Amino acid sequence: MQSFRRSLVCLVACGAVVLIVQAQTWSVVTFPQEGFPDTVLRITGRAINAVPSALALVMVTSGLGIASARGVLRNFFALVVGSLCALCALETWHMRPTHNENVLSSLVSDAVGRTVSGGFTVTTTPWLWVSMTASIAGAIASVAIVRAPNSSGSAPSRYARHETNLTPWQSLDHGQDPTVL
Repeated sequence: MQSFRRSLVCLVACGAVVLIVQAQTWSVVTFPQEGFPDTVLRITGRAINAVPSALALVMVTSGLGIASARGVLRNFFALVVGSLCALCALETWHMRPTHNENVLSSLVSDAVGRTVSGGFTVTTTPWLWVSMTASIAGAIASVAIVRAPNSSGSAPSRYARHETNLTPWQSLDHGQDPTVL
């Protein structure tokens, strides 16, 4: 049961990390213009691609569904969330500046007020790798949830009544009514 809880907490934490990291500045784009000051844009991960943020929100909120489900349904939820974590890692991989030249050109064009197809420099931050690592860790946590043992039996209650051969006096000592069979 402990491995299930730890894996569930890890999944939710990984989703929270991806959600927070997507709001950080991923790229700083500098566009020099002759006769004007340089245009500097700080671009967040959400501005580049909003899909990982949505998937991270699913990773965070799925903890409630996985925690409340049992058996096959819990495993199904965990596998679906694990595949969404893998998809989040793949989408994050495609957010590299070399793959997003068109998105960056569009953002610079909007800031400058005319069409720009190049001529700007891009400085990146390591948030891409943090987001991708957290997404992969979330997928691994989902697999760990599936592999965690099911707790099909209920734990014994501390107030459960154990059938023993007690005398009426011993029954009273244990807080049991000796007249009830």
